[in-house]
Amino acid sequence: MKKLIYILIFLLPIMLFSCSGSNDEALELKRQLEIAEQKNQKLINAAEAEAEAKVKAEAEATVKIAKAVPPTNTLTPVAKVQTKPSSTSVISWDQGKDYIGTSTTLCGPVIGTNTDRDSQGNPTHASLYIGKPFSDLGRFVVKISGRIRTDFANRDPENYYLGKSICITGLIKKIKDQQESGIPGIIVDNPSQIEMSVKSATTMTLWAKDYSFSKTPIESSEYIKGVNTEQWKTIGEIGDSANCERRVEEITNITNANTITEELYKKNTETIYESVKKNEFTVLTSGTYELHKTLSIGNGHKLIGQGEIILLANNVDIGIKLDSGSISGLKIMNAGNEGIVLQANSLVHNTVVGNTGVEPNILNSSGAGISSNGSNSANNCVVSVEVFNSYNDVSSGGEGSSTWAGGNADGLEVKFGAHNITFIDAHAHHNSDDGYDFWKGGDEAQIENDDVTIRIFYSSSNYNGKNPLTSNGDGNGFKFGSRDEYNPPEKDRGARLIYGSVACNNKANGFDRNGTIMTIVAKNLDAQSNGQSAYFDVENINNSQDKHRLKCLMFPNTIVTPQLATPAPTAVFKPSLKKSYKVSVEEAVVYGTGGTLDGGQVELLLDLAIPDTGTDGPRPLLVHIHGGGFERGNRRLNEALDAAERGWVAASIDYRLAGDEPLPGLRVKRFFDAAGGESSSARDRSVVASVEDTLVALDYLLNRAEELNIDTDRIVLKGESAGAFIALNVAYCADKFEISGPTIAAVIDFSGGIAETFCGGGTAIDPGEAALFLVHGTAEVTYNTRALPIVDGATAAGITYEFYPLEGVGHEWLLGMLGQTTADGRKIDDLVYEFLNRVLY
Repeated sequence: MKKLIYILIFLLPIMLFSCSGSNDEALELKRQLEIAEQKNQKLINAAEAEAEAKVKAEAEATVKIAKAVPPTNTLTPVAKVQTKPSSTSVISWDQGKDYIGTSTTLCGPVIGTNTDRDSQGNPTHASLYIGKPFSDLGRFVVKISGRIRTDFANRDPENYYLGKSICITGLIKKIKDQQESGIPGIIVDNPSQIEMSVKSATTMTLWAKDYSFSKTPIESSEYIKGVNTEQWKTIGEIGDSANCERRVEEITNITNANTITEELYKKNTETIYESVKKNEFTVLTSGTYELHKTLSIGNGHKLIGQGEIILLANNVDIGIKLDSGSISGLKIMNAGNEGIVLQANSLVHNTVVGNTGVEPNILNSSGAGISSNGSNSANNCVVSVEVFNSYNDVSSGGEGSSTWAGGNADGLEVKFGAHNITFIDAHAHHNSDDGYDFWKGGDEAQIENDDVTIRIFYSSSNYNGKNPLTSNGDGNGFKFGSRDEYNPPEKDRGARLIYGSVACNNKANGFDRNGTIMTIVAKNLDAQSNGQSAYFDVENINNSQDKHRLKCLMFPNTIVTPQLATPAPTAVFKPSLKKSYKVSVEEAVVYGTGGTLDGGQVELLLDLAIPDTGTDGPRPLLVHIHGGGFERGNRRLNEALDAAERGWVAASIDYRLAGDEPLPGLRVKRFFDAAGGESSSARDRSVVASVEDTLVALDYLLNRAEELNIDTDRIVLKGESAGAFIALNVAYCADKFEISGPTIAAVIDFSGGIAETFCGGGTAIDPGEAALFLVHGTAEVTYNTRALPIVDGATAAGITYEFYPLEGVGHEWLLGMLGQTTADGRKIDDLVYEFLNRVLY
């Protein structure tokens, strides 16, 4: 399973939990949700069972393919290969017609999309229209095969690429598109054929003015992930009461639209306002449109941006107001008081809202990016949005109150009776107050207290409350209710459900009950590096194999800080592939202590090797973890020297073995409970304690990062046998038990495995996690049970990896692992550092 429920749930042996059947999970989750009076239990488990079955089927298919490959005498890596567009022969989309029959890379904006469907209504082939919409014969079309549409990680290609500039590599040919022949296009058979262009690369600068909270632009790395078919199915099974999927489908199938250009709007600034009143569909083409009053959309009408659309609302109190209206593909910037206000039956889709409340000409009291307020605000969908930099000047609390000057501006809010609101793929970051605030949500609404009235799926709330220019603002990721002493929490109404979402690096709590007595159903969440608690009076149930659940490491690790000048970039140090550096050594360094069952403490030691790289740096960090079946073995200085002589800061560590009768501490309590707690065997206790000890060693080394000149973004764990087991558990399993630690960039696995009983083996690997280099002898008894499941998991997660199966070799190869060579004479040791230099630099 992806994560495990608290140990009290596991009255049956934990091994049963790692199997594919979901009966125990269904019974236990039902018990949990019955306690919470949650009505959607069966639907939740049905969705997960289907998702798990799909993951298992895909993994089994991958293993069959791997086993079908005949062995060779030469050691060859089985690797995930990513094809990138060539840096030469790149053409623009409008040149495509002149390159029929040529394989090249073509770049341009995605103006429109189309989805083919089978007789049951399921999506099959996707079409992306480059440069021109479908209605224009001058368009360039990209056809995506239906068999690979689910290979696009975390997204449907239509939703994800719409409005972005992309580059497509392939053979340009004449394609029949919607009964029209001869349209120039490329057929895509592999997702790697599509890349973001420079303008829409994974890092883009979002709109920022020289206003108070926006003095330094925020670098955003694809906060909006898109919602793929599997995610929609999960959402539907759990409960899509606002019919968000249908609404998104309606707004992406444009018919009979009135199109407005930037030039047309500048000639007549009433054109948009008039069009959204008269026409069901209004389309804006690329450009910047300065609003001069609130744009109100209702009567089922829709405003859609095709291309890069910015609506500037500098002198407007509210940017857009929706009442039975929908918008998609817009950036709404600098609204005076509120970016978007939702009344009833409305949709916000594929939209960015930023800098709300920072406009100096308007004295504002709200600053909310997207606001649902009052009992008339109901039945709304917020799908694929990003909200940032919300700020307020004043508040009803008066000058000097906590809500004054930034203390009232939430990213997304559902307050004072608003109800039946659904957030999907919705992301709030760098807002002055809370990311999400549900203060008195559902108040006075005609709903029962156990009816779910606020739903959040696959969403995030990061870096809120950290406005560098004010200390005001609570800074919670998700605030689920109210605790006003004058208006007791009974004013809240309706349950809150949150699934597959994250809260990271917020000033206060990640997920905060905030005193509400309403039911909170929280499942498969991740909370890291929040200033106070990860979960304040919120119980998170983690037991899903949903590969699409979000994790903090998927989001940018940045925070806004005012700067007087842009500092010169620090030169990146890249280690040598050869042993070319002199090294100094610190031996038997005490890096911490670990507890034992008898109440004693074990001193934990490491050997440290430090390269002399002069003024170059910072240097990457490699931590070696020895093997020995958790019963024997010790740190090895030669492993640290091997890395340090190439320019790495390197350590080899000891950890508590079974003979120490270890007692793991609070940091790994959930992992320890899952392993059986104090009643577990000494070896199982060592499995848990070794994870804790490795994290303590990392803490020690990173506390010396400035002294040792360590590059904290490039941390590698290397281990053999049990040591590799530990390294893999730290990198891929620890987060399943909400164990805090630094981000691991890569793992070197020599004949290791991931805890099957505790973590689910290879299924523990999630998208975006550490790169992996693994070597395993095919004659080892663990080859089929550990190595191949890890390869399957790495493949399914889409991480970068290389796999070297040693044909006919047993576990004894580890005795001479530094000297182990391939059939053509290459050392495995050298291949390790070649791999690390490729994936880390």
